[in-house]
Amino acid sequence: MKINTFKKVFYVTTILVAVFTSCEKFEENEGGEVEKISSVEKSAVLASAGGLTVPPIISQTTINNFNTANSSNPLKHLTISNDYRVEVKLSTSNVYQEVQVFKTDNYAIAKGSDRRPQNSASFANFSFTSGNTIDIRVTGIQPLTGCVIRPRRLGITSTKVNTYQYSFRINTNQKLSLDMNGNRLNPLFIFGNPPEPTLETSAAGAINFAPGTITNVDHMVINSGARINIPAGAIVQGNFVLPKGANNVKFLGHGIITSGNLNFSSTGDIKWDNSTFAPDPGHRAWNGVNNVSWEGLTIVNAAQWVFACTYGNEGTNNETHSSHHNTFRDLKQVHWNPETDPMWFDGDYNTVNDCFFFANDDVTSHGSNNCTLTNLVIWQGGNGGHLLLLDNWSSSNTITYDNIDLIGQDNVMETVLLKATQPLNRTFNNITIKNLFVEERTAPSSYWKNRFFSLYAPTGTGKYSVSNFLFNNIRLPNQNSAADGEGILAPALSVTGLKFTNLYMGGTKMMSLSGAHISKNGNVTGEVFQ
Repeated sequence: MKINTFKKVFYVTTILVAVFTSCEKFEENEGGEVEKISSVEKSAVLASAGGLTVPPIISQTTINNFNTANSSNPLKHLTISNDYRVEVKLSTSNVYQEVQVFKTDNYAIAKGSDRRPQNSASFANFSFTSGNTIDIRVTGIQPLTGCVIRPRRLGITSTKVNTYQYSFRINTNQKLSLDMNGNRLNPLFIFGNPPEPTLETSAAGAINFAPGTITNVDHMVINSGARINIPAGAIVQGNFVLPKGANNVKFLGHGIITSGNLNFSSTGDIKWDNSTFAPDPGHRAWNGVNNVSWEGLTIVNAAQWVFACTYGNEGTNNETHSSHHNTFRDLKQVHWNPETDPMWFDGDYNTVNDCFFFANDDVTSHGSNNCTLTNLVIWQGGNGGHLLLLDNWSSSNTITYDNIDLIGQDNVMETVLLKATQPLNRTFNNITIKNLFVEERTAPSSYWKNRFFSLYAPTGTGKYSVSNFLFNNIRLPNQNSAADGEGILAPALSVTGLKFTNLYMGGTKMMSLSGAHISKNGNVTGEVFQ
């Protein structure tokens, strides 16, 4: 579908939710028990009070009607959760508001260590102005005996309300993962978002989706200047295509994008074409987009790489970064397929902030200059699973990661990996990773050792040099055995300026590579621990 930008506002035809959906209002009595006090009506508009905003509820009837009207392309792998109910209120109020809880199932075709061990994940979104105190109450369909809230370093504790309920409070915007009854196989993600970004529904080239609607948009082409408004309460199924050089585009809103109807493929062009934000077919591996922002969205069930449109390493030896000045903010992602890398921030002067990633394969990779990634909560799966992967795609300089919570690592090889697999020389300079907190990591086999840091160049492949690679305040929950190791530093060219400040493994501060169980060759010199 082509969009004629700068001509008129464009509205997408959708199936609209019934205007009124019955719901219940609850409050606590003096004994702390939950009572239903009345029946209320909620229309397909946001319910907001005192800085707290709850999206409209989408009923099962609405989903059924959509699937009937779109029998050849129904909503797939996104349902109303039958595991949890979530309610929120301002601490100054006695009245809870129900928050829609959705569920995705682990439908991935991957086998073995490429497949995530989780069976499903439920998630709920609401927003509020940070500084308000919000009470959150979770009810399980089964009795609840425990509630662990991650990131654990935040110190958020829960209180048992009754056999089926736990409650807790937050007063800053948080992206949380809850383990109920000690179960990490069916987690509940609660996203207490900042207020929804201002939608640009009247802008030239606007593409508007309404709250309370479900819309199919497979391979919708987005041209320069477009404003794609997906507000809270809207579901969009399919993917978007950004042509080479697309510029000045905004994806805005607290709505949901799901690609559960698109197929994964391990080979061929479909790997690019079915990405959530895909390049145009004529420039699959050298696309590049500029001044594009994604803000507020929940992106689930990716078929392949999520932001393949940003891949733009071209020119002589792939050293030209044709993507630049892109922004990724307040994004929540939940994916199951292999190769669902959640964040290709390829190119220069790109910013990633306040995001949640539950996905497979590498979190971030490829070549970039002058980029920052801050305030991320990540639970990464197999098929690599690196927080940072730099290969021979192109050189990278001046990248900063700060305030990163790795709340889980399933079947991961290394947290940070630099490697050379092509006969090209590269440089990696001024890379900083600081305030990295790893809560859990598994090493289920001799292949998936879940090491901390490796860099190497296999015999007969490319070479690279590294300078000023800095780690500051790194906390790992344990230390691998000397036999498994925490890394292999075996570059073909020099590594200088490697510095570790406050690197802790299992509570012990590391003061040398050997003490950290990281081996090295003679090209690594002058490393500093402090």
